[in-house]
Amino acid sequence: MDGVRPTGVLTNVESISRPPINLTPIEAGHPISWLNDNIHVQVARLPLSLVLDTVLKGTGAQVIFSSDVHANTLFLSMLIPLAKTF
Repeated sequence: MDGVRPTGVLTNVESISRPPINLTPIEAGHPISWLNDNIHVQVARLPLSLVLDTVLKGTGAQVIFSSDVHANTLFLSMLIPLAKTF
C-alpha cells in the first residue's frame, strides 16, 4: 500500500489528527409562543396519532413515535392536560 502513496510534498494539504472543534456557542433561537399555552383535550375513541396531529396542527412540529408506541390504539375516554413546562 505504501508503494501507491505519493512521495512529493503537497503544499495545499493539511493533515489533522482529529476533527476541528468549534468553540462558538450555539445561539438560542426565537421563543416559541405556543409552548406557554395550557390546553386540555377531551378524547373519546380516537387514536393517539390523530389526537397529537390535531393538537399540533399549524405549529410546524413533527410527531415521531418510537417503535414501542402504539400510536393507532384508540383512547376509550380520557382528559389530557397538556401543560407545557419546558
